[in-house]
Amino acid sequence: MNENLNKLLAALQAYLDAETPDRVDHIRSSLTELDFSNFFETYNKIYSGPITNARAAKLRGNLKNHKRMADFHYDFQIRKSVIPEILAKFKTERKLVWDIIELPADKKGNSIITFALGAEGSDERILVLDVDQTEDITKDFPRYQQNFEESSAIIFDECFVQNGFSKKNTRTVYVQNDESFTKLCESALNGKNNELFLETCIVSFDLIDLITGVSPYNFFNCGQFSFFEKVTDDSGKIIFSNLTIDLNQDVNPTRPPY
Repeated sequence: MNENLNKLLAALQAYLDAETPDRVDHIRSSLTELDFSNFFETYNKIYSGPITNARAAKLRGNLKNHKRMADFHYDFQIRKSVIPEILAKFKTERKLVWDIIELPADKKGNSIITFALGAEGSDERILVLDVDQTEDITKDFPRYQQNFEESSAIIFDECFVQNGFSKKNTRTVYVQNDESFTKLCESALNGKNNELFLETCIVSFDLIDLITGVSPYNFFNCGQFSFFEKVTDDSGKIIFSNLTIDLNQDVNPTRPPY
């Protein structure tokens, strides 16, 4: 058990180290308020409710099968014509910042929401999902964010069981711009029939994760809206993901506003 607890502590530290600088102190202070002595008795109360409590293997099912959130299950494609520009534009960035937005009716595709891509500390935002070439939306970005806040965000928040770290559901998904993301892009580019997708999901958590420290992000983001990176072949089979050892091990960290 000591070994498992050490794994948990290491996972918690890794989580904190992965945070954006302006949010680390908030999360550290929130951690001090948790009463782990009563954790097992209150687990079901905290982590059950409108969003089902299933393991990461059911992340996509969590969203597909949710009565009110099912309409937000999508496979967003990053097309091959766009991938090289993303790799070049964000080459020196540690993280890719994906903000949830809603486009106006004349620009909206088949999805209610989409994600605007940008870098930390920058106001510039571009559209890269389900498009053949990127589009700069920096000027209209605040309005597109407000569109989300006034409509779909209300549903997100109503379905979210507050986890002690926030009162609102996801507004932004962060992706580590590391070797794993580069390999995802290369896998899509180098395979004739390979395609890169971001599939939306709801983060879930099982008690065994707390003991083993397998998925630290899931513990802090239970119930949050996120996405799962994957490369598929022409049959739709997942052939590569951001975790090649276990496709169900973890997803991207999500952040509501603090």
